[in-house]
Amino acid sequence: MTQSLELTLSIGAPAEVVWESLTRAGLMTQWMGEPEMAIEVETD
Repeated sequence: MTQSLELTLSIGAPAEVVWESLTRAGLMTQWMGEPEMAIEVETD
């Protein structure tokens, strides 16, 4: 079974800032969870 989800949202920030937040490991942990969560991001 294939499932999909589509979401549209507006972010009140310039595209460059959003892209940096989505692609820089150091910034990912800020939006992926709460501050007390131990989130680690590994990249190649």
